[in-house]
Amino acid sequence: MEDMGHLKYGGGSAAQSSTIQLIDAFLKVEHTGADNDFLIRQRDYMPREHRELLQWVEEATPVQKSTPGREEALEALRMFRSKHLNLVSCIYRLLQYFLRVQIQHEL
Repeated sequence: MEDMGHLKYGGGSAAQSSTIQLIDAFLKVEHTGADNDFLIRQRDYMPREHRELLQWVEEATPVQKSTPGREEALEALRMFRSKHLNLVSCIYRLLQYFLRVQIQHEL
């Protein structure tokens, strides 16, 4: 790997996790536009078997929009995503603060 030079990875989010995309696929969460394009690109960073599982679940999930409990599951997923985003934002701001403090200390 060392001889490959700099590697560039897209994302840096839960989108690279096959688990989150698996939940979306099972619940038939529909992403559109740039969001969908981003999620599909993130699959390039997943193992082939994970990509194949996601595709299979998308095609075979028995869940329909009228499936009992689906709305409650979607609400739980929305809450998880919201709390995850808040946590990641907080950590990012904290890291930025510590970097500024470190730079000022070095000057």
